[in-house]
Parts: sequence; structure tokens; C-alpha cells
Amino acid sequence: MTLTSKVEAALVAYLSGLTLPEGFAADQIQAGQTDEDKDAQIIICAASDTTEETPPFTGNFMVPVGIELHTPAVDDGNGGTSYDLHAEVADFLEAAFMDDQLPGLLTAAADDFTCMGFTERKFITGQADGVFVSGVSLTLYCNGID
Repeated sequence: MTLTSKVEAALVAYLSGLTLPEGFAADQIQAGQTDEDKDAQIIICAASDTTEETPPFTGNFMVPVGIELHTPAVDDGNGGTSYDLHAEVADFLEAAFMDDQLPGLLTAAADDFTCMGFTERKFITGQADGVFVSGVSLTLYCNGID
């Protein structure tokens, strides 16, 4: 298993292990590249490949990640849109990545993976092509072993 796959698995396991908002299930949290349909409300956890080993010859890498919540903007049947459901899950997602213990929580969520810290945490919100989007991007400092 590659470090990128381990990072994605740790992110999915971490979020799935939290108390999820009502009406949102753990199977709606997926790694970035799967053959699952991604046309309903979903959190996508994606890691980018990296070649930046810091310091050299340690096995420690800086891995950019993006975690995005996508909610189709549709009529909710009550005169509103799906935005309220999106906002509730977006609040959950933001709180999950504001936790001061995030590196340890990610490490505990997956086997053969250690997260030692992170940098460049940025939150995003927006709407594009009929989809509400919220999320966080950050760079994890991690290693693919316990």
C-alpha cells in the first residue's frame, strides 16, 4: 500500500469513527479514487503523491491532502434547498479538522501510518455546477510505518 493510500485510509477512518451528523452515514466518506458513485452528498478524502522527503533519507514525507464535502443543490421538498443539510455536515467537517490532537487521531485511525503534524490548513466554501462545496486542505507530515 502506498503512502498516499495510507493517508486516504487514515482520513476516511478518522472521520468515519466520529459521531456523524444525523442523516449522514460513514459510507458517504470515501477515498479520492474509488469506483463508487459520487453523485449524492459525499465527503471525498484525497491525497496527492509527494516526493518531498523531509529531512532526506528519513521516510518522512509532506503529503498534500484535500477533504471536500459535495452536496447536490436540490429542492428539499419543503420550499428550501439541500443547503441546510450541507451546512450541518460542513460544520462537522470543520470541527473534525480543528481538533488540536489531529496528528495523533489520524495515527490511531490507521495501521502502518504515523502523522507527526500538519501545515497550511485552509478551509474552503463555495458552489459550482449545482453543488455546494465545503472542505479543508492541508499538508500532512507523515510516515508510512507505525
